[in-house]
Amino acid sequence: MHRLLTGPLTLERVTIPIVGLSPDHQGLRLVQLSDFHWDGLRLSPWLLRRAIAQSNAMTPDLVMLTGDFVTKEPTPIHELARHLATLESRYGVYAVLGNHDNFSLKERLTIIEGLQQAGIQVLWNQIAYPLGPGLAVVGLADLWSREFAPALAIRVLGPPMPASGAVS
Repeated sequence: MHRLLTGPLTLERVTIPIVGLSPDHQGLRLVQLSDFHWDGLRLSPWLLRRAIAQSNAMTPDLVMLTGDFVTKEPTPIHELARHLATLESRYGVYAVLGNHDNFSLKERLTIIEGLQQAGIQVLWNQIAYPLGPGLAVVGLADLWSREFAPALAIRVLGPPMPASGAVS
């Protein structure tokens, strides 16, 4: 592991008030992990296992994985996905891709397939309702892709928008 490239593992607890969130959804625990850049240089298996253990220890209701699973080449996704398959969550693990996951359609599909084989639901301009209709999880295409379409999600949700959290 090259510590200069990854830095220390940090855990930050944040309370986010969401207007209109039903009482049934108050107090949900979400874990967000990001920027793995799994390529054998930036993140050691030891540090990844530690991050997953800390996530699991929080007994999250949802886990959100936000992009840059690989750095350039997509094949390391299969090794990373074996680790990510050990993430525990009451209502599932959701992911969106980052700019490093989207160099070509073929590479993007390889990464999506690897994550899905690990039981991770990848959202690409899609909406999921893992807790029922009162809370939308919105996953957008990467900001730098030609397919980035937040207006589509807004149209689908329509006014009045239920409580939602966008993952991009």
